[in-house]
Amino acid sequence: MLDLSSTNGGYNTFHGAIAGFKIIEGFGCEPAIQLGYTVGQVKAPRTAVSDITAFLTYAQIAGLALSLGIATTVFLNGATHDISMILPNLPRDFIEASINGARTTILDDLSPSLRLRLVESIASTAGKVFYLNVA
Repeated sequence: MLDLSSTNGGYNTFHGAIAGFKIIEGFGCEPAIQLGYTVGQVKAPRTAVSDITAFLTYAQIAGLALSLGIATTVFLNGATHDISMILPNLPRDFIEASINGARTTILDDLSPSLRLRLVESIASTAGKVFYLNVA
């Protein structure tokens, strides 16, 4: 069994490693995602098969939307906290705008070492969100 707890998803993680983790995750998720349809359609009476399929499809889409919302919240809160610890004098609104993709000068005005710390903290937060998906 592969132990993903000993891996570090972050700034120095190779793209190939991330792709490999996603492939392993897909092998584990795909059978579990489709299993409900098979069991529901086999166990339900023929007249209820379309209702079972519709409900399971709705539940999967709702679950995806919910997990996306949770992952976004975890990422934004974690990255905002980490950046505010590295750059305590920046206003919170400016930090949040920078994370959300607004064209700010947050990285342009920093020294290379401080910029690296900032990018590493954001990558580390993204790695934590990745593991949230695996869990």
